[in-house]
Amino acid sequence: MKLETYTKIDKKTGKKVTRQHYPKLYGKRRKEQRREEGEERTKGWGTLTIEQKWNSLNNRSGECKKQKEKLLKGIESGEKECIMEIEKSR
Repeated sequence: MKLETYTKIDKKTGKKVTRQHYPKLYGKRRKEQRREEGEERTKGWGTLTIEQKWNSLNNRSGECKKQKEKLLKGIESGEKECIMEIEKSR
């Protein structure tokens, strides 16, 4: 989302004030925006190697146990493609 600038007259002083805000989306537009953001995240995650994914999971807060287990299975089996991506396609 991009910041939008707008001018507003201040009630107390009566002067014009420029402000910025993020536009709010509701309904179908908000769902579409969430879907697009999710697709961008999955594209970024899909281009990483298994080792890079493991390192990024270590940098996250929390344990990420399930994701790490799936990555370990992929590393042990010697697959280049991540198991998580295969399971999502099913």
